[in-house]
Amino acid sequence: MTKPVLKFIFDLAKFSMVACAGYVFLVLFIGDLAIRQHILPITLLKNIHFKYGIKGRTLERLAEAQTRAEVDILFLGSSHSFTGFDPRIFQRHGYSTFNLGTNSQTPLQSRYLIERYLNELSPKLVVYEAYPSMLCSDGVESALDILSNEQWEKQSLQLVTNHRNIKVINTALFSFYMQVAHPNNQKGSSSSGDVYVGYGYVEPEPKHYHPKPIPSEQWQINENQVNALKEFRSFIVAHHIPCIAVQAPISNTLRNARTNEAEFDARMESIGIYVNFNKRLQLLDTVHFADNNHLNKVGVNEFNNKFISWLDSTLVRTVDNKIVIRVR
Repeated sequence: MTKPVLKFIFDLAKFSMVACAGYVFLVLFIGDLAIRQHILPITLLKNIHFKYGIKGRTLERLAEAQTRAEVDILFLGSSHSFTGFDPRIFQRHGYSTFNLGTNSQTPLQSRYLIERYLNELSPKLVVYEAYPSMLCSDGVESALDILSNEQWEKQSLQLVTNHRNIKVINTALFSFYMQVAHPNNQKGSSSSGDVYVGYGYVEPEPKHYHPKPIPSEQWQINENQVNALKEFRSFIVAHHIPCIAVQAPISNTLRNARTNEAEFDARMESIGIYVNFNKRLQLLDTVHFADNNHLNKVGVNEFNNKFISWLDSTLVRTVDNKIVIRVR
């Protein structure tokens, strides 16, 4: 290799290092002025989405997850999960639970969270809430939520490499900076007005859905999410823990507007044990739902009691207090 070529490579390497350092400095400097000091308008931050303490209580949930241990049931999934499984109802039926659901969580984030928190929570059963829309998503919104609210560890880089998205990269940089340089700004609770009950559960607002027409279309499944769900399940099964997927009820208005429910159910059943509770409950849009895809408190009570009845008929506790799925 000639000297001019070596010099070019060396100069290119130096330029790349300076450019990367300059880029990181610019992200942190502008982010600090807009987010922490409120000097610049937040609208300037097109590619930094720092979601610390937002609605959904990811901040409190992930902090509490580090203090809980040995639960019977661990729930994961989107807001359908953390607003859809009330730990107080399960406790009355003899099940201890924790919910690791987060805003717009897709299987990519579920896989990350189960790998990070499985040892701490030591569940006897894992339940994934399979809202079809989350298997159509790229998962970026959920990654931003988790990166903004969890305590940074080396495993956090997995979320960044899962997406390779500029918003995810910038938000990860800024979140790490805030935790290292301004830890006092990272204390307290979420600023949202929802009610955090504990055990990962957020109580639904006392609202009732007023149906409006929804255009008819299909769920457009993202194969990357299907593969992530398979990996998620395989990881759990490899730890000798049973895993089931359920779909919590959605409004009849939304369900009737999605034309490939049977196809989605077949895909889920090909991966493992799956139950679509839309087919097991007769709920009313104006009585049991807060919007077109979330249950209100009345709906949660109906769904949880039906789900627990199904669990009781499906699960068996062994003499060493493990949970196994009865062959049916």
